[in-house]
Amino acid sequence: MIASVMATLDGSKLELESLVSLLSRRSEIEVGELQNNRLPMTFESPEATGLEQLTDWIADLPGVSQIDVIFVHLESEDRVQ
Repeated sequence: MIASVMATLDGSKLELESLVSLLSRRSEIEVGELQNNRLPMTFESPEATGLEQLTDWIADLPGVSQIDVIFVHLESEDRVQ
């Protein structure tokens, strides 16, 4: 399962860099380039609930003011031929 999101961040430059570093250390999150306090990310999880849990965890982090879900692909690899 894959999801692409755009997080809107709020904070000082140091706080934002720290937040991006924290997110980058998670193996299931691919972090894009921070531009104008907007951070694109892609999540990967074997289950849909994992995508939801990641989104909720990030939304609760200090400095995250909003998360927009851009794309979700829920079909498991077992079904793809």
